Formats: sequence, structure tokens, C-alpha cells
Amino acid sequence: MDLESDSKVVVGLINGDSVRVDRNYNIIMQIKCMLGRDWEVTTYHVYREANCVADWLANYGLTRDLLDRGSDVLDEPPSGLYPLLYYDLIGSTVTRSI
Repeated sequence: MDLESDSKVVVGLINGDSVRVDRNYNIIMQIKCMLGRDWEVTTYHVYREANCVADWLANYGLTRDLLDRGSDVLDEPPSGLYPLLYYDLIGSTVTRSI
């Protein structure tokens, strides 16, 4: 199984032996604990443009009602996701304007 992140720092912290104590310490340790279970997971750094569907879904989740933070099950992709799924299907990337 592959775990992809667009944060090179996070991938380094997850793959490294030591983790500095800061505000992200607990979540990094939880990720390392999960990765230490009886399965094989490889972590990779990918550019955000190559992971645009996951990036879009993360932002979509952040825009949801803050009081409704339960699990969402999507029966079909939200309409704004279709173009990104198309580009992913054809193996193309979408440039990001900063």
C-alpha cells in the first residue's frame, strides 16, 4: 500500500527515526504507530499537482459545516471534482496558480 503526501516535511518525519516535539508530535506518532502494524506501507512525497483529487477532497472537507464533523459518504463525486478526475484518468496534471 502506498501513502502519498504533498508535504516533504511530513514524509520525512514519518520515515525518520526521531520526531521533534512540537505541535504535530502526537499526530506524527499516531501515524507512525498505524504504519507499524502488520502491513506494508511505503510513504512517498508527491507534488500537489499530482495529488489534486486528494487535495480537492481535503479542502472540500474543510468547507463543510464545522458542527457536522461526522463521516461523510459520497454516493457520487461532487460536481467540482469531475474535471480533476478526468485529468487524472488521462494522466495529465492541472497546474496550480499561486
